[in-house]
Amino acid sequence: MQESDFYISYHQLSEHLAISWLGPSAAEAHGMLCAMLCADESRAAESWIAELPAGTDDADHSTQACRRFLRDLAARTRAGICRPAPGLHASAARRLGALAERAVGL
Repeated sequence: MQESDFYISYHQLSEHLAISWLGPSAAEAHGMLCAMLCADESRAAESWIAELPAGTDDADHSTQACRRFLRDLAARTRAGICRPAPGLHASAARRLGALAERAVGL
C-alpha cells in the first residue's frame, strides 16, 4: 500500500452521501467513522455503513454504489489508523508524559 491509498476524496464522499436522509457532510461522516474505529467499537465500520444510507432502497444503484464506496473508505481508514506512525514508539510516548500534561503544556 502507498500513502495515497489512505487519502479520501471528500467530493466523492459528498456525492455518495447525497442519498442519505441524515445529511452529514463528508467530514462529519468520516469523523464519525474515525471515532468509532479509534474507540475500538465492535463492528464499527459495519454499523457506520448500515446507518449512513439507511432508509434508502437497497436495490437502487446509487445505494449500492454508496455502500461500496463506504466499505472501501472504511477499509482504507482502518488500515491507516492501524498502521504505526513513523518514528512513534511507546518509549517516546512515555518520555513525553501523560496526554493531559502534554495538552496543558501546549
